[in-house]
Amino acid sequence: MIEKRNACLDGTFAGPINPQSDANSRLFCCALNVCASNFHSAEFKQPVGETQSPILGVVVIPTSSILRVHFPGFSLLLMKQAQSQRAFVALMAGLLVLHAFCAIAAPVVYRMNQLEEAKKRAAEEHKPIAWISTYTTNLVPHPKPMAKGSHAATTYAIRALQDDAILIYNDSATENHQEPPIVEREIHAEGHFTVPVVVILNPAFDKVIAKILYIADSQERIHAYTEALKKIRDKSSWEDQPRQKSP
Repeated sequence: MIEKRNACLDGTFAGPINPQSDANSRLFCCALNVCASNFHSAEFKQPVGETQSPILGVVVIPTSSILRVHFPGFSLLLMKQAQSQRAFVALMAGLLVLHAFCAIAAPVVYRMNQLEEAKKRAAEEHKPIAWISTYTTNLVPHPKPMAKGSHAATTYAIRALQDDAILIYNDSATENHQEPPIVEREIHAEGHFTVPVVVILNPAFDKVIAKILYIADSQERIHAYTEALKKIRDKSSWEDQPRQKSP
């Protein structure tokens, strides 16, 4: 049971609310759990769980402080006390717009155990898969992607490839040598490596398009990803061609 006071539209005390038994409150509570503010919460910065969906596994690259929306205080009660169904619909629509805005602004990074989902999406969108071997802690956006270090280099890789490839990653600290064979060969070809290592493959996951090792120098990093993007955008060199039908 949740009790809020001084929250009625007429200034009087509010009665208790039970989200389990009240459909409107329960729906509103669920909406708040996926609202924009949660994408910037401290919990979001923790390592992504194995059972989370791709949408909850997003990496947010903040582009504006507008995304930092918070809903202090009025959570469940506003909906309970709103007498107009029109107010309910308008409020829910606003939350959905905020959620959609966050989804557009934030690239999705799949987990290693979501490879089949990533392959399916890559085939549907005719994009390659960019496998990023890094640390989970590096997925929190670095404020200076051109800086030296693995964290900045990981942020740069995500920003550079997010529009042209389907992103997936494994945690090098806990999942090293657990990658698919074609990825593991590329990552460990030079023996010891510094994260991130990015391996770009076709949607069928049987052809390597490009590989980018960790690069500390910002200008060299720009050049390496520019060359990789040229290969990605030349789809004739890697995209599987449809078979010709027999006459």
